[in-house]
Amino acid sequence: MLNYLYIHSIEFILILTPSVMKDLVTAAILFAKSIGKLENYDLIVRYLRIKYSLKTSVDVIAKRVMFLEMQKPYSSY
Repeated sequence: MLNYLYIHSIEFILILTPSVMKDLVTAAILFAKSIGKLENYDLIVRYLRIKYSLKTSVDVIAKRVMFLEMQKPYSSY
C-alpha cells in the first residue's frame, strides 16, 4: 500500500511501507535473474541503493534469493 504525505499543496512525498519494500526487493531479484546476474548480490544491493535509496545487506539479498528459489516447485537448492 502506498501512503502519500501532503506538503505545501503541490508536492507529494512517497512513503514506502514494508510491503512495498518487499516487492521492490523481489522485483530487483527477478530483474537480475532475467539478465543473468542473479548470483552477483553486490550488484543487486547497489541497484537498490541507487534506484530506490534502499539500504540492505548482501546477506539479506542472499537469503531472499534462497527463499524465492525454494518456493519454486523444482528448486535448484
